[in-house]
Amino acid sequence: MKRILIVGCCGAGKTTLSYVLSNLTKLPVIHLDKEYYLPEWVTPNEDTWVEKVNMLISKPEWIIEGNYASSLDARLSRADTIIFLDYPRCTCVSRVLLRTLKTFRKTRPDMAQGCKERFHWDFFKYVWNFHKTMHPRIITSITNHPEVTLVHLRNDKDAEKYIDSLGL
Repeated sequence: MKRILIVGCCGAGKTTLSYVLSNLTKLPVIHLDKEYYLPEWVTPNEDTWVEKVNMLISKPEWIIEGNYASSLDARLSRADTIIFLDYPRCTCVSRVLLRTLKTFRKTRPDMAQGCKERFHWDFFKYVWNFHKTMHPRIITSITNHPEVTLVHLRNDKDAEKYIDSLGL
């Protein structure tokens, strides 16, 4: 494992798992939210984002965590392992709500500078509807890249077993 892609609903634990795996493997972590947003939640234009993703995935080793459907196939084409955190909706929604309350008006380490945590209704709707909207897209993309090793985790117990199985 030299290029690991972690995807799943917000609140599933992508960032937490990326830190654990980085500590075990010594691979550098790339947080897509931190790379995507400019200060104050400004978004880049599509060409700039594509160029940035291509630069990030060209590196020889990485753990990239985040969804961003528009670049998923490009990232999968370079990954050797994809970890899909396919957690229940209630787990994800409750974790996002708790995270928002704990870090409100603060910038998390996995976010771009100047992007302070906020309550954003559209974001909560995205999390609530993730299994209907994003989940099928992720499954399709994974299916289109059979050369990539899939690790499909459905809860924290699965994640703990997976980490233990690595023997690192």
